[in-house]
Amino acid sequence: FRFSPKWFKEIIKVGIPASVASFAYSISSTLTTKICVALGPVEYEARVYINQLVYFVYAFGFQIGRSNAIMTGRLCGMGELDKADQMQRQNTKIVVLINAMVSLCFALFAGVMLKYGFSASQDIILAALPVFFFDIIVEVGRGMNHVGQNGLNATGDVNFTTVTSIVSGFICCVGLAYVFAIWLNLGLIGIWASYAVDE
Repeated sequence: FRFSPKWFKEIIKVGIPASVASFAYSISSTLTTKICVALGPVEYEARVYINQLVYFVYAFGFQIGRSNAIMTGRLCGMGELDKADQMQRQNTKIVVLINAMVSLCFALFAGVMLKYGFSASQDIILAALPVFFFDIIVEVGRGMNHVGQNGLNATGDVNFTTVTSIVSGFICCVGLAYVFAIWLNLGLIGIWASYAVDE
């Protein structure tokens, strides 16, 4: 085992900003959860169930984004920047298509999944159903972010994605969630609208 200060410096240069972005995302998620709690127990429980189901869509986009990072890093390392750009565009189209299709399926069958998968009450189902259709927009944007952010990170450009994630997460996600959900009284739809703007 040989310790290389140069490699250590490089991993810190990439790892710290990426960690800060992840930490900021966790804080903004906690704050939007607090906003959702203020809406009432039905909305909060509906949000928990929605998040459990849409996580499957999130996972598709996230894995495509990670795959894209490996492919982008490899192509950029070989100096094939045009090919990396073409591949990035193709992967963005793939993730948009997959996330839109899977989200639409979840929206169409959400009532059945909530009723039999979670034994949710009718009030919770009624609160959650419109959100699933709105979530299609969120998941398309989120998939594009997974591909774009991971692609940029693979080239070593972590500062732009970190700053963008932090600013957008707190201003759009948290700030607009409060404005839409509480001030404008849009409830869960307001929270998902803030997610859409953030993505």
